[in-house]
Amino acid sequence: NIFLKECDKHHISPNIIFNSDKVETVKNMVSGGIGASLLMDKYISSNKNIKGIPLIPAIHIKIGLAWRKRTRFSDSSKKLIQFTTDYFINNPVH
Repeated sequence: NIFLKECDKHHISPNIIFNSDKVETVKNMVSGGIGASLLMDKYISSNKNIKGIPLIPAIHIKIGLAWRKRTRFSDSSKKLIQFTTDYFINNPVH
């Protein structure tokens, strides 16, 4: 977990009592005053009851495209995959 690795680097031991991959659940808990969370900007800006503070330095994660094996792609899907591949090859993230 990238967050825990960052905590270890700074000798911080967070007291994590709940973990969820359901963004709406986490937003509702934070909005209701039940804890704090790491959320992407787009989830914070859509909720007036949540205050966001940017992490400095920012934490970067790697993402990728994934699909089921033996998928037959539409022409539009093929173009999206090609565009995304070309973009990140020509604009590598460090």
